[in-house]
Amino acid sequence: MIGRVLRGVGAGLFVLGLYLAAGAGPWSAATAALAVGAAVVALLGARASRDEALRIEARVRQVLGEAASGCLWTLGPAEHAWYSDAWEHTFGITAGDGLLQVWLDRVHVDDLGPLRQTLGEVREGALPSVRRTYRMNTERGERWFELFVTRIPPGGSVELAGSVEDVTERHAAQERLARTAFHDALTGLPNRALFLDRLTHATSRACRDPRYRFAVLFLDIDDFKVVNDSLGHQVGDRLLVAVSERIRACVRPGDTVARIGGDEFTVLLESVSGSDGAAQVSDRISRELHGSLDIQGHHVQVSASVGIVVSGPRYTDSLELLRDADTAMYHAKRSGPGQQRVFDQGMHESAVRRVKLEAELRRALHNGGLQVHYQPIVNLLTGRIEGFEALCRMRTVAGATVSPVEFIPLAETLSLIDDVMERVLACATGQLAGWRELEPDLYVSVNVSPQSLNPGLVQRFLGALDKHGLSPDCLRAELTEAVLVETTDAASEAAVTLQNLGVGLCIDDFGTGYSSLASLHRLPVDRIKLDRTFVATLDSEKVPDIVETISALTERLGAGMIAEGIETRSQLEALAALNCRIAQGFLFAPALPAEQATQLLRERRLWPRVPVNMPSSPRPG
Repeated sequence: MIGRVLRGVGAGLFVLGLYLAAGAGPWSAATAALAVGAAVVALLGARASRDEALRIEARVRQVLGEAASGCLWTLGPAEHAWYSDAWEHTFGITAGDGLLQVWLDRVHVDDLGPLRQTLGEVREGALPSVRRTYRMNTERGERWFELFVTRIPPGGSVELAGSVEDVTERHAAQERLARTAFHDALTGLPNRALFLDRLTHATSRACRDPRYRFAVLFLDIDDFKVVNDSLGHQVGDRLLVAVSERIRACVRPGDTVARIGGDEFTVLLESVSGSDGAAQVSDRISRELHGSLDIQGHHVQVSASVGIVVSGPRYTDSLELLRDADTAMYHAKRSGPGQQRVFDQGMHESAVRRVKLEAELRRALHNGGLQVHYQPIVNLLTGRIEGFEALCRMRTVAGATVSPVEFIPLAETLSLIDDVMERVLACATGQLAGWRELEPDLYVSVNVSPQSLNPGLVQRFLGALDKHGLSPDCLRAELTEAVLVETTDAASEAAVTLQNLGVGLCIDDFGTGYSSLASLHRLPVDRIKLDRTFVATLDSEKVPDIVETISALTERLGAGMIAEGIETRSQLEALAALNCRIAQGFLFAPALPAEQATQLLRERRLWPRVPVNMPSSPRPG
């Protein structure tokens, strides 16, 4: 009605214009009247459209809430759309454009399908309302927008209403945050969280589709700690970046390379044929990494140990896959640098046993589960026991006995070996204090791990001796052959200090390792123990040359030779012919609990004496 009134006023002004212009001539008067009338009519029409737009916008804001912002819009039947004024500033779209397609033409092609689907789902009532982020092309280039759309109850000319807001800056901030949260800051690779997310998706897909197979590689840089300790963390970091680049160059674009911590990397290989296909990629990576890298002027030798696991029906948890790949990698590392291993179930069972054994070892250290057995050391000239070797045994909660072959290496790995040795020292010296009343010259040999050969070892020995009032010559320290090559100056000093105090030193398992004979002069060795593997060969008619060589070397060093693992009379006689005068083994007695060892001493048992061709006087002990 208001529009009709205003149009009537416009017509009146048109006539008034003609009258006022009469004095200026007919053409100018008509022109002036037409101009004024047309301007007024146009003004009134624009005002009417503006009022209608304001009414629509007010209604949309009422539907969306007072906080509605951005570019408002409505959609009616036949794809007829209304756009608020903000659309013209942002996209150059006005209310007069009136069709949905005008808007959709500006949507990024990759986001167009999902956006149409969203609008359709809300229009059909599948969703009451929804928000979706998508890209649009604007005068300022490609930008990110957030769409909000809600369904209007039926009965009116509007079916959907909503808003579109520019969220480019917010999206960029979220991207930066996501990259920080899911990528390694040093290498730019996906981190553990992102790798596990992708591995979970691959695992789920494999569960749905048995034809789909994938593999996981777990890589650890060999001796990386040496690089960090010797050349510094900056060189170490540059090495990790170089390694990451080489690994990425060996895989396909769809595969995932991640750094999950320290010098550990993982690779998710999509769609592989099986372990052979995964091993081929692993070989390629190993070849690419192997060799010397120039890192800030330093030539660094690089290799990696690789564990491989391939998906299969038994895997429904991504963490199990990663665990098994890690287990395979540790098996590869134990085989030497630059090796790779494919996981098998036996590796997992071994890992489970190790975890259980570690728990049992820690419990035994605190609850008396470690026991010491004693194997007699017999003098072949007298047939009497001259000492015992103290051998540690571990008993589990269930009562089973665990061999030291199993738990001693684990104790060394866990840095618990000093605790084990202190337990053995305490038991052995306490037992020896009682035995010396029966045999005043008796001694006990205690095995010393290379890890324990440090300055603290002297104090441990002295503390155990002082507690029971024993002199140092009551103890022998048995060291493995490896100490001849691996011993540091501090370790050598500790061994020399023990020997100077009167503790005897014995090299155990001699001839089975890789020691240099020239290294024997580094330690004041009193005795060399011939390993049981050589003793086992003495049942043959001819004594092996290596045994004769060790015997001759022992004589030249002025040390005594002990043979262990003697089981037969013929072995004993062969050793006697080689001037060996001290022996131990099952021929005499196995390692016995303290009570049974004490009974042997009380019985003063004599074993048959064997004629020995005595060498020149050996070093005391």
